[in-house]
Amino acid sequence: MKSRLLRAVLFASFTLTFGFLTSRTSAQSYVLSNLWNAAVGDANYPFLASDSLHRGLAYNPVTDHLLVVSRTGGPNVYVLDANTGASVGTLNYDTSVIGGGTFPVNMVGVADDGAIYVGNLSTSTAAPDFKLYRWANEDPATVPLLVYDGDPSGGTNAQRWGDTMDVYGSGTNTQVILGSRNGSVVAVLTTSDGTNFVAHLVATDAAGGDFFPGMALGPANTFWSKKAGGNLKQCNSDLTANSASTVTSISAVAGAGGPIAIDSTRKLAAIVNTTSHQLSFYDISDPATPEQQGAGQSFPTAPPNANSNGTGSVDFGGDKLFALDSNNGIPNHLLAGISLETPDNLRLYDISKLTNPPANVDTDFFPTDNVNGNGIGSVDFGNEMVFGLDTNNGLLALSIQRTPGPISVSLRDNDAVLTWPGQGVLQSSTNVTGGYADLNGAISPYTNSIRSVSQVFFRLRN
Repeated sequence: MKSRLLRAVLFASFTLTFGFLTSRTSAQSYVLSNLWNAAVGDANYPFLASDSLHRGLAYNPVTDHLLVVSRTGGPNVYVLDANTGASVGTLNYDTSVIGGGTFPVNMVGVADDGAIYVGNLSTSTAAPDFKLYRWANEDPATVPLLVYDGDPSGGTNAQRWGDTMDVYGSGTNTQVILGSRNGSVVAVLTTSDGTNFVAHLVATDAAGGDFFPGMALGPANTFWSKKAGGNLKQCNSDLTANSASTVTSISAVAGAGGPIAIDSTRKLAAIVNTTSHQLSFYDISDPATPEQQGAGQSFPTAPPNANSNGTGSVDFGGDKLFALDSNNGIPNHLLAGISLETPDNLRLYDISKLTNPPANVDTDFFPTDNVNGNGIGSVDFGNEMVFGLDTNNGLLALSIQRTPGPISVSLRDNDAVLTWPGQGVLQSSTNVTGGYADLNGAISPYTNSIRSVSQVFFRLRN
């Protein structure tokens, strides 16, 4: 007796694909609009003067405030309302705790729990003395703690430290990263109790100088870096082996500048160009084709002045983006608060499986980004099409195409029982590569005798 072999060519389950009636050359997920500015010469910001003494900026997610480090008129950490730019006050600058280094304070970062970390700048490569200070909160009565003091290399690889710094996590999971100014190493500071930090010197495959002026920490022991004119790079680090290697290198943004911020959740990158004095913003979900979101944003000082140190900072804060472009003794393009908005769009969901939330099949954008303040619009299905109307942004018409499948096969005695969802036409062939013919009238479930065949293949067509 012949052996009987049944094979089914299986296709993906029903999905929706769409074609544009009207489309953009580049569909954007976000647009940038100015929220507020603070420029040199504004009496509300006396700490922003004609000097290069302001380099560090960070957002506090607990208070919705912005922190700025400045040494103009004496070193201090200033607190601003992130939504208006109004002054809130300063941190407790206790000189009995804070002191030492080339600059006593330089860069700032904020943990997810609102703890504030400020580092000094240590330029000595003979006897580096990097200091890290921690404020538990912004209360003026909260005194800072010295939580790290020493050479992050442990004396094995003396470097200049404190030009770049970023903070990630909270509590005992807080990490602080420092990029060496001219070397190819980074230091990651960790804590077991939340208040005392130890340094891990991490060797990398980077070139010397790759970690200035842009550094940003990410989840799961990852970090990003960018030098002026260089690729935006992501590294995976192993703090047990004290090593890191590059896993992503984005060349398309090489000319965008240096100081960076990364939103790992939304896969966004913000970059300050300290030469052209522009803030650029990218979707990096596909590193091979990063997509700039809108035009570059200028800083408030005009005409722009040189930032010969190439220093500055940028940070995300919820739906806001903040940037600082400092200079060497001449004021320039300082704080700019930018709000992030999602343009009006048409979203289609698959509700066939009744999942919560339903699966988002596709999101497409209207041809313009005008504000629809009244929220007025319509959407309707018809003849394998879906139509969307946004009152201030035009029409979208999308075709819906169904891809049939999958086929399920079960054996019952000498018969094969085939089932499938939807209205696809069943075809069969004795050759998997071709020769398929319709099985007229076949509907699911379909029973096929396999008593007298050695093999048969099935598939569905529209």
